[in-house]
Amino acid sequence: MGRRSVLLILSTLATAHALPPADCSQYVFVRPTSLSYLSLPQFPNEAETVAIDFLEPQGAAKPVSLCGFTFKPDVVNRVLTVSAPRLSKFSTLFREKTKAASKIFLENAYRGAGGSVPIEDSYVVFDPASYVLTFQLPRYQQAPSRFTVGVKVDGGPIQPLYFNRKVQKVNVLRTARVVDIYAKGGPNDSVSWQRVRMDLKGAVIEMYRQATFPTR
Repeated sequence: MGRRSVLLILSTLATAHALPPADCSQYVFVRPTSLSYLSLPQFPNEAETVAIDFLEPQGAAKPVSLCGFTFKPDVVNRVLTVSAPRLSKFSTLFREKTKAASKIFLENAYRGAGGSVPIEDSYVVFDPASYVLTFQLPRYQQAPSRFTVGVKVDGGPIQPLYFNRKVQKVNVLRTARVVDIYAKGGPNDSVSWQRVRMDLKGAVIEMYRQATFPTR
């Protein structure tokens, strides 16, 4: 049997163990309202793409355990909470597609007004070793000037990470507990997530589909 895609609605599963086992060496695509992964091949069937849509009418907010992570969706507020055994573990989940890395890559997709082609490979990058936040521009397209990314550390003032097509870096103190990352486009643009909250001590990442960009 060739590779195929399967949509799994969580409420149809008795437990999270009903999910096909994942190939944890492969990329897991994570969004605030969905995730997908490649299953392990099981003779005579080849690997298949397993997709979970948390917004399906009966796709209730059951936690999903996968590759050492726990995914807990909040369907009402469109927030996905991802827990790991330790902060550095996130680099195996949030990474640059198929590339393994020691840094945490938080991918975001920008779509301009009128349905222009989205940019899929722009990232906020956090290094658990140095505690430095940076922004990685798309490789094949120029990020639009209206795309803005800012950072708040422990509720402090908002700091620019990407603004007016200029990349900056933010040095996070080792004593910091929470990093909030915000992203936005123009009034009629969209991004795949508008906020990511990183609990550095608790090893928890929360992805918000919608959030208000702070003014200070």
